Amino acid sequence: MEFQPIPADDIIPDLNTDFENLSTMSSPAPSSFSSISASCNDGGDVNIDPEISSTTSIDCAEKVEPLPLLKSFVPIIEALPGLLLDEDNTYHVGSPLLCGDLKAFTSYARRVEDLVLTDVGREEYPRVSQDTLSRLALIQDPKNPFLSSLRRLQLVDVDSELLYLWLCITPSLETLEVGGIPHTRQISISNFFAELVGSVPRLANVTLGPGRLSAGVLQSSTRFVHLRHLRIIDAAASLNFEFLVAIAALPELELFDIDARTVKYTPHSPPVAVSTDAMAKENEGSPDIEDTTGEILEEAPFPRLKTLTVVSDVLLIHNLLHRLLPRGIEQVSLTLVRGGFLPIPAHWNLIPPSESSEPTADTEILVEGVVHIEHSADATALAPPLTHPLLGSSEQAVDDSLTYVVPYHTFDSWGEMITGNQKGEKEERQTTNEGAAAGTGTPRGAATPRGTTAATRGNTARRTAATRC
Repeated sequence: MEFQPIPADDIIPDLNTDFENLSTMSSPAPSSFSSISASCNDGGDVNIDPEISSTTSIDCAEKVEPLPLLKSFVPIIEALPGLLLDEDNTYHVGSPLLCGDLKAFTSYARRVEDLVLTDVGREEYPRVSQDTLSRLALIQDPKNPFLSSLRRLQLVDVDSELLYLWLCITPSLETLEVGGIPHTRQISISNFFAELVGSVPRLANVTLGPGRLSAGVLQSSTRFVHLRHLRIIDAAASLNFEFLVAIAALPELELFDIDARTVKYTPHSPPVAVSTDAMAKENEGSPDIEDTTGEILEEAPFPRLKTLTVVSDVLLIHNLLHRLLPRGIEQVSLTLVRGGFLPIPAHWNLIPPSESSEPTADTEILVEGVVHIEHSADATALAPPLTHPLLGSSEQAVDDSLTYVVPYHTFDSWGEMITGNQKGEKEERQTTNEGAAAGTGTPRGAATPRGTTAATRGNTARRTAATRC
């Protein structure tokens, strides 16, 4: 059959008729990933078609219905076009990721507000290839990420799901909860927190633990300047006073909850300095105000704190109460943890003024024994009350509702204060009682011999009157 050419006039009307169908054709592959990122994320590429740009802006401005809590990132991946599931139960994308084909994916991702990354129940979902995640990370614009509505992110008992971690950085994030991170993933979490510091201006709630976290994560948590609620639940192996000072400097913190029952705490140690009249006169006109912490503080600690909850040993509680805690706290809950030998810092000066200036024989107090000492039935067997510089005046009411005996006040209501050698005191009480019963020994009401310990009923006050001494 001989080929007959078709006149051009007959071709042009056909093209005009089918012009509206050209938009359905696949677009050619772009020259680089940067152009994809710009067109998919409202970038500033001058080559973007104005009609496409305006349409994308309208889509971003539309209010979308949020999705229920997602317990995996896989449902978001399943919205990708051209997704294939291979024989290893792993998703991968075999075709190019084009911006025109990602509309369904981005629309679904924008509806995610609450996401949990966890390995619990991980077998319910297929795995996702690393190649697919890398390609998504390349085309995501940090200023307009895929999860642009994400408000709450939970990283709980997670290992393999951390592959999606870097797709979860978004300025909309308000709440972050991290716990149960394996040791092999601590560096990833630490780097993630360091990246978040400059990327999440709305972050207001952070919960760390339960489960140990690295020092880098803990330090980064003190750099979120808009933080309002901070909870640290058995998340550190060791802490020091400087870490508490950094938390106290958070300008908007309203709630601080710390459970440090297993933490090795290093308390505040004031610098040793020689005070002379000449030095006092020299520093008399200095504008700087030095706090009792021994450090010059620019602002008052915990300026907006309303709720404080502490579970720890007496050292951490003491530092918070007497070094950092301001007046006006609405709710204070303190729980003293017992166990082990508790070293008492030398600068606490537990020896009463009436006793010898010689140091006591024991420099450690067995907390387990202290808290089980009961109040003596005969109050006259105790030495008269002493006024401690950290406690109020002797006219304050004594709270007898507590049966515990601990160094300093460490409860919601202040209890009884013990000074000196606890073991010696216990033996002395036993000797005194036996001697009184036999008609020998030290009579009741007699003064305590010099060199032995003195159990003093401290001047006490309720929490609202003595949050800071």
